[in-house]
Amino acid sequence: MKILRLYLHGQQLSAAQATSFLRLVFVVVFMGQLVVAMLTGLVLALAAGAPAKPGNPLLGWVLLAVCLPQLPVVLYISTRGLKAFDRGSALSSTLLAAVMLSTPAWFLSLALISRQPDLILYLLLAVLLVQYGIGMFLTARLGRLLVPAAPAGEGGAETAAAEPDAEA
Repeated sequence: MKILRLYLHGQQLSAAQATSFLRLVFVVVFMGQLVVAMLTGLVLALAAGAPAKPGNPLLGWVLLAVCLPQLPVVLYISTRGLKAFDRGSALSSTLLAAVMLSTPAWFLSLALISRQPDLILYLLLAVLLVQYGIGMFLTARLGRLLVPAAPAGEGGAETAAAEPDAEA
């Protein structure tokens, strides 16, 4: 809880500090969803017993088709309420993105317990990994939004332009 208090109420953060905290939150929530989904699938598989024959491949393709349109929705929704320099807003967006981007874990769990073909399982796993990567890029963007840009007077171009005048 100390790290959360420092993030929300601490002094000015660097982009690296903000990004590392948001990535930590993203990973914890994303992996938590993944673990809960897989444990739920395992419990259901143990309780119901494994089906004797493979599941209907149509179900697998439907699971894959349902999880694909979520990515643009997540990218749209997670940036809607975002305010620049607002740490709480960035944290909320990170939590929302982590939960929504980890949704394919539930579809993968269902595909595993219904014994879908390997191709479907690999495709769902690939979608899950791609969404994890996109979440990492999204948290980097959110972390950069928390840090004000350096004033133009501190840039290297102005210093380089001033040097020839000093020599003249």
